[in-house]
Amino acid sequence: MKKILFSFLALAMSFSIAVAQSIDEGIQAVYYSKFNTAKNIFQQIVNKEPGNTQAIYWLGQTMIQNLAMPDGPQQARALYEKALAANPSDPWLLVGMGNTDYLVTKDKNAAKQRFEQAIKIISDKSKKRDKGKNLAEIYTAIGRASSHGDGDQGDPAYVIPLLEQAMQLDDSNPYSGIYLGMNYLKQGGENGGKAYQAYNTAFTRNPGFALAPYRIGVMYQSQANYQAMNEWYQKAISADPNFAAPYLTYFEYFRENDVNKAKEFLDQFVRVAEQSCDTKYFQADFSYVSGKYQEAINQAQQMLNSECRSYPDVNMLLAKSYHRLGQSDKAAAAVDAYFKVAPASSIHGQDYASAGYILKEDSTKAMRAVEYLKKAYEMDTAVYLRERYIDSISVAYDKANKPAEKFQWLKGIYAGKKISDKGMVSYADAAFKAGQYKLSDSLYTILKSKYPEDMFAYYYLQQSALAQDSTKELALPHIKNFIAYLEPRINEASNKQTLIYEYYLLGDYYANTKKDYANARDYFAKIVALDPENAGAKQAVEQLNNMLKGKK
Repeated sequence: MKKILFSFLALAMSFSIAVAQSIDEGIQAVYYSKFNTAKNIFQQIVNKEPGNTQAIYWLGQTMIQNLAMPDGPQQARALYEKALAANPSDPWLLVGMGNTDYLVTKDKNAAKQRFEQAIKIISDKSKKRDKGKNLAEIYTAIGRASSHGDGDQGDPAYVIPLLEQAMQLDDSNPYSGIYLGMNYLKQGGENGGKAYQAYNTAFTRNPGFALAPYRIGVMYQSQANYQAMNEWYQKAISADPNFAAPYLTYFEYFRENDVNKAKEFLDQFVRVAEQSCDTKYFQADFSYVSGKYQEAINQAQQMLNSECRSYPDVNMLLAKSYHRLGQSDKAAAAVDAYFKVAPASSIHGQDYASAGYILKEDSTKAMRAVEYLKKAYEMDTAVYLRERYIDSISVAYDKANKPAEKFQWLKGIYAGKKISDKGMVSYADAAFKAGQYKLSDSLYTILKSKYPEDMFAYYYLQQSALAQDSTKELALPHIKNFIAYLEPRINEASNKQTLIYEYYLLGDYYANTKKDYANARDYFAKIVALDPENAGAKQAVEQLNNMLKGKK
């Protein structure tokens, strides 16, 4: 009887060990972003053991962390809700549900209540020897939940102390350091030093854990520090050549300025990554950046006709490709399809920007472009991106012939603030076109003093005065200043025609406003000197000479 009992115990232990190994294999697959593989592993465990709540938790994580599943957080929430109905006091399910409170309902208080309940259950039920490790696991899972999503999702102030405790309770687990660093950065870029220390501690704990140096590389990339970025991405590749993330990030880094390097890294990414909608999409995206727009369209259409039809970015890729081929109606339709299919949670600033870039040149769609680009401006805080968006919004307003609206928007951006020279040019142009001449004059005067070798400020100061006074009296000093700028630069072809126009303005002013025919004749004579075949100027000189003779 004892032999039979021992046999059953051995069988149960072997099954338990096998399940634990399978969970570890699934977690490893998540680490490598092989979400389909991980999902299959956890689903098989749940099918065999419906009450294995840790497997259910990780099954939900394959949905949350897979960015190719735009409704992943919603699917995970449904999974956790169903499991919680049967196991209302399970800490893993409570943490999973709190994760979706952050991402789906954006309810930090509800998430915190679930997390506190999970922590209490672990504290009360764990054996003394296991309590520290169990708490570290739950603290790390809570930190993981807060690391997901955009900057306004999660609760870094709450989870950072928990993650710091997790690092002390279990000094072998590198994940607590990763989530600690990510949550520090959610509190602001000024916490980069703390984030670096957390990531580096994770790397020290496990030198083969490529996610740690990769995260340091991402941090340096956000600071436009290419040398440090490259150093840490290479450390990630050396730590684990099968970790796909740095290859993909390198591809995205080089895709717009070095397609050959981009292709090298894309090939490496495809070699080690799970074959999925991601790999298909990035191969289609490479066709696009290589200028093979029809090929990109064909690949995107194949995705839409497969299990990848709900992949978030495929319609935007279609839109950009059609736009490059000049097929504006198809491009606009693909933009509409993108926003119809993609959940708001998966749409980022540069997605709105892409839509705006595509639509801004069409006067009938330009105001839609303005809406999209404004959303991009609100979401992306990087200075270089915001400057790009401001330029495109200005172009779209011009295309829609909305000078007053353009001025009011730029006024909201610039008024009372320190403005870059580029921003001042945009603001001055908007003020001028909206008839706000006092403001445009003050801005162009500043620009003229800063850039005396550039002609645009001279020109617009003159045009502003001409718009305010049809007699040209107000414009007279500006016209003469512009002529003084142009005359030494007469060898430039474009300047010659501009100078002829300036001489005409003064000739007309002296002839018709001041009745000073001698001065008028001299300016028309200057036109003839520059352009001997100018019949109008020659005729004006002759007429003015006759008028001067008549006076005698």
